[in-house]
Amino acid sequence: GRSADWSPSGSNILIAASSPQPRILDRDGREVCTLMRGDMYIRDLKHTRGHIAAATCVRWHPTDSMLIATAGEDGTVRTWDVEAASKRDDKRSLNPSSGQTRAFVVKDGRGHRAAVTAFDWHVDGRSVALAATDGTVQLWDTRHHDHRAQLVAQGAHAEGTQTPSLKFAPSSAGGAGNLVATRGGAGDESLKIWDLRMLKAAAAAILGGGRATGAQPVAHWSGLASMHSNTACVWSPSGDLVLTGTSAERGAKGDEGEGCVVACSAREPAAPPMREAMGAQVSVAALAWHPRLNQIFAGCSDGSTRALYDPTMSEKGVLLCNARAPRRRDVEAGDMDALAAAGGTIIAPHALPLFREGPQKSRKRGRERERERDLATKKPLQPPPGGVGTGGRVTEGFQHALIKTVEKNLNAFRDEDPREALLKFAEITEKEPLWTKAYEKTQPKPILAKTVDPADDDKDLLPQ
Repeated sequence: GRSADWSPSGSNILIAASSPQPRILDRDGREVCTLMRGDMYIRDLKHTRGHIAAATCVRWHPTDSMLIATAGEDGTVRTWDVEAASKRDDKRSLNPSSGQTRAFVVKDGRGHRAAVTAFDWHVDGRSVALAATDGTVQLWDTRHHDHRAQLVAQGAHAEGTQTPSLKFAPSSAGGAGNLVATRGGAGDESLKIWDLRMLKAAAAAILGGGRATGAQPVAHWSGLASMHSNTACVWSPSGDLVLTGTSAERGAKGDEGEGCVVACSAREPAAPPMREAMGAQVSVAALAWHPRLNQIFAGCSDGSTRALYDPTMSEKGVLLCNARAPRRRDVEAGDMDALAAAGGTIIAPHALPLFREGPQKSRKRGRERERERDLATKKPLQPPPGGVGTGGRVTEGFQHALIKTVEKNLNAFRDEDPREALLKFAEITEKEPLWTKAYEKTQPKPILAKTVDPADDDKDLLPQ
């Protein structure tokens, strides 16, 4: 996925993949709802009930667990009511009760739509700050249906590049929610911190407009390589540091060939950043700083997640894993590796094929079977296998019984004369009339013709 965010209560997670329809899942992985897709033939995107291009970023409201916001490549930011979206049955209809509450269309200086690559809620939840592909950083008020942004910072990043991450400083940091960190992607490769108060002052100086063209960031770090479209930047819980990841250049050696977690000081921007290398040819994309555990988790390009912590300042988390004594077989394996490095001979038991033990059962298959349970995956009840008497089935269906009856009496129906089949009920009708008993005295007596010999019919047809 391109973006994911947990609800304030931690019970649900909001996910945006390459589809225009973000999804909400619970903690067990079951789908809660799928947001509606918009109509691409509607020209004004404010009047369509969903994204028409891939979603790029999703965020849960900081205080309201029933409000979310999504951004997409169609140049819109949309807010949704989770409760209303969960009650909708049709995922593709244009039902006005889709759950969408507001839609903001982002445009560049020429009036063209600009794709939104990242956004974040303000700490009070009243507005959102976003970054677009035209290089601007914009501030929108989500309480009103505005057609224009409150504030636009022109030239915040290189035009035509993606800004993969934008984060507001926590409430504990100085600035009372006015500091915003933005991470430039490929072609920009910078990390900047903006003060919204300075941007508003610069915009007011330009004929009272909302576009600030000459504003400068309060802190700027360049030369941070980024080859991924989702390279993140995060604030420390205290708001003193800003972390981001760097990408390793292919084929490069030394520092350029290693991805790092870079920590920049927001209090002292002139201080050199601190770097922690993750290994050769390993790039750092996703980052998270847990405020309670006080540990940093980095998602790397090799598929691994690595944790950085201080034993004296961290609590629980990875400390619970490191506090355990190593298993005995791990120690023995380490001794065998040391013996092999020393050039000794290792005689492993059951090395011959005759004495080898069978393969151990994998726990992965057990976990897969656990996920395939009917209750967890909500699969419909499967029909019992086999025929009558197996799997609880004690009878046949109407269709099977009808087919057997038709096949059994098919020859009898084919050889019997239809006229004789009808006349055999004439005597029963005369003795015990069921439907014509009321007309028994007045009904004329029917006279039926006798059976005609086919030979006589042929004689009548001959010419005289």
